Amino acid sequence: MVQILLRQRRTHGGAEMKRDYSVIAIHRRKKLSRRAKVRRISSAALSLLLVVILLGSFAIPFCLAQSTITVPDDYSTIQEAVDAANSGDTIFVRAGTYNETVVIRKDGLTLTGEDQSTTVIDGGGGNTSTVLVVSAEDVEVSGFTIQNGYDGIEIYQSTDITVSGNTITESRFGVSSSRSSSITISGNILSGNENGFYLWDVSSFDVSGNTVTDNTNKGISLILSSNCNFSGNTIADNANDGISIGRSSNCTVSGNTVTGNTDGIRLYNSEQVTVTENTITNSTSRGIVSASSSLCSISGNTLQGNDDGVELYMTTGTTVYGNTITGSRFGIASSRSSSNTISGNTVTDTQTGVYLWNVSDNIVLGNTITNSTNNGISFTLSFNCKVSGNIIADGCSRGISIGNSSNCTVSENEIANSTIQGIILSGSSSSTVSDNILTGNFDGIQLYEASQVTVSGNTLANNTNNGISISISSNCIVSGNSLTDNYDGVRAYNSEFVTVTENNITNNSHFGILLSSSGSSTISGNTVTSNEYGIDLYNASEVTVSRNTMTDGRFGFASSQSFNNTISENTIADNEYGVYFWNASDNVVTGNTITNSTNVGISLTFASDFTVSDNSLTDNPYCSIQVSNSSRNTISGNAVTGTNDGITVRYSEQVIVTENTVTDNEYRGILFSTSSNSIVYENTLTDNDEGIELFRTTNVTASKNTVTGSRIGIGISRSSNNTISQNTLTNNEYGINFWNVSFTTVSENTITDNEIGFGISNTNNNTFYHNNIINNTGQIYTTNATDTWDNGSEGNYWSDYTGVDADGDGIGDTPYIIDENNQDNYPLMTPHIPSTPNPSKSTTDNVSLETQVTDPNPPPTEPSPETNTKTTSPAETEVTKLALTTDETEQQVIPEFPSWAILPLFLVASVAVTIYKKKLN
Repeated sequence: MVQILLRQRRTHGGAEMKRDYSVIAIHRRKKLSRRAKVRRISSAALSLLLVVILLGSFAIPFCLAQSTITVPDDYSTIQEAVDAANSGDTIFVRAGTYNETVVIRKDGLTLTGEDQSTTVIDGGGGNTSTVLVVSAEDVEVSGFTIQNGYDGIEIYQSTDITVSGNTITESRFGVSSSRSSSITISGNILSGNENGFYLWDVSSFDVSGNTVTDNTNKGISLILSSNCNFSGNTIADNANDGISIGRSSNCTVSGNTVTGNTDGIRLYNSEQVTVTENTITNSTSRGIVSASSSLCSISGNTLQGNDDGVELYMTTGTTVYGNTITGSRFGIASSRSSSNTISGNTVTDTQTGVYLWNVSDNIVLGNTITNSTNNGISFTLSFNCKVSGNIIADGCSRGISIGNSSNCTVSENEIANSTIQGIILSGSSSSTVSDNILTGNFDGIQLYEASQVTVSGNTLANNTNNGISISISSNCIVSGNSLTDNYDGVRAYNSEFVTVTENNITNNSHFGILLSSSGSSTISGNTVTSNEYGIDLYNASEVTVSRNTMTDGRFGFASSQSFNNTISENTIADNEYGVYFWNASDNVVTGNTITNSTNVGISLTFASDFTVSDNSLTDNPYCSIQVSNSSRNTISGNAVTGTNDGITVRYSEQVIVTENTVTDNEYRGILFSTSSNSIVYENTLTDNDEGIELFRTTNVTASKNTVTGSRIGIGISRSSNNTISQNTLTNNEYGINFWNVSFTTVSENTITDNEIGFGISNTNNNTFYHNNIINNTGQIYTTNATDTWDNGSEGNYWSDYTGVDADGDGIGDTPYIIDENNQDNYPLMTPHIPSTPNPSKSTTDNVSLETQVTDPNPPPTEPSPETNTKTTSPAETEVTKLALTTDETEQQVIPEFPSWAILPLFLVASVAVTIYKKKLN
């Protein structure tokens, strides 16, 4: 009213202000009168309230006293007692069978049976009836057998409920609950129901110490719930799951004994569930399964005799650790899952210890797996997984198997006694196998149809077959491994771009390293000791073998049916054969150091188009370099010392031996036997028994060699049509020795200071001219020889010739008499100076490398530049000049632009440019 008056006042102006104030004054007096009345009424009411409180203080103890109601003493049915009870009452039910259903909707009741086995509430078997319904707070139910209901006990929209010590049977759900919280269910027996527990949309449940058996579906089922605990229960012989948790979170399943169910414990669509220290046995499917769940923990469980121990399906962020699993098909299995960790588990007597299919970012760490009949750990169709620190032993077919996977790491595992492979990567890529210990397996590590896999730092010993096996693979690296006492150390088959480097390979009974049907690979920096074959290439191409150490084997390096390979800068010692090639072509052997081979340092058999250059061969007792049944090979720049025979060529054609240094060999420095169409050129031979020997040879040219300190400088026997030219033979017992030789040309040699310059026996039709025979103790010794000692116009220079040159034409006027059948008709008065730096064309006509031979493995007719490119050293170029055919080829000379014309042309061009610019301006 005051506000309204004020508005009126503002509206009508000052003329009405006196009337407004008078009304307000009247209103205030009336209001004060009403307040006085209220004060008097309030005082009376307060006095009455004090009286009521005093009376109530005596009456309340009598009204609220808790009581015990006994059935059937006080009421004939349990429901009547419940209906009559007040909060806090206890209803005690004597033994007997009560055919009824009970509903409790009152808070604070305790319902207790006299004896769990004989106090029976029977729901009559109705399909819709629940024997006991609780929908209240603070209710306890114990000591009953509850049977024959749709639900045995149903807890609905309740809190603080305790159900303990009951037997619940012959119901669809033994105990069911929904929309409830803070419930304790303990010590009950749930048997013979369809489901033991069915809990939906509940929280803070504690289900412990119950016995849940022989239910036709599930033992315990939890759905859409949180913060529940299941502990210490015995759950057995249920037809489906022992414990099932779905769409729930933050639950714990611990210390339960779960046996004889389909799945022991099953999680689905759940998160942050802990399953720990349970004993789970004889599940017909999985002991523990997590499906479409995340961030769960499965730890410390004992699982025995389940079909599968633990399975993760579409699960992420879950840890499986510290479990003991025995007697299952799969100890731990995971599929379509990611970011899980499987660690510290003990898995025994399974088909596969840990099996992962179509997973990513999984870690399998520190598990112990024994007696798995199939695989210890298996990954298939997986990505970015790590297998580390596991122990896998005793009877697994494969210790670790990675199939069709990528970006996997297998490291620091110990794997023993696998019957097939310790580790296998099949169809996999971009992975690493490192620092593992593998002993007593059939194969230690195998890569099959793999690519970009690195195998490094592993220890492989006493594996029955291969330490490391690579098949049908590419771009793989094998480095820094230790391989001892295996059958083969490293074997690669049908693979390419393989690198084998810096490995220590010792005492393997067959191959240290074998590349078979493989190519474009590198073997470098390995130490290969005490293997039958150190490094072997079979049917291999474009392989580089360099900087390896190969010792104490039968073969340091061996190769057959291989081509376009390079063997360089290796140290090869104390083998029976240092380097051995058979049936191979287009290989290069260069820069190697080969010592103490008990048989041959370098051996080429049925070999063609080889270059053997710049090797150092010392103290190989039988032979340093041996070529047999071969063609088109070049032996150049090698240093050979301390053997029986330095370089031998047998049953071969078109071989070039050049620029070698051959010293201190017991027999021959260089030997050609039963060979043809070859060249021995610019070699230095010192202190050998024979410098060069040609035996049963044809069309062999020995030219520009230097031979000193030998018993025989150059010896030829049972040979014909050879050429000996421009050699220097000094301080030998025999400079040149012929026996049973014919049609051979000997020219432009310098034979000085030997005991006998020429030893000629049983020869005919040989031609000697332009040789310098100087200061030999005996210039020549002949027996049964009929040869020619000049070319028809000039003969040889004999330092002991005593004839004169009256006409000054440089030729003695009288012959140099050798014997009754041989004389030099045109002895030279001064030493002959070779007319050309190389042997003349006439001496190389018959040693053309174009001579046709039969090659058991002819090289490709048109090798591509990428696969058959060779770098020719100056020495090889010089030798090739000797090997030219008699067909001369014309060379087109490109005329050089005359230098005098350059300056005038430059001036004319400058003037033209200047005029053009002015026109533009």
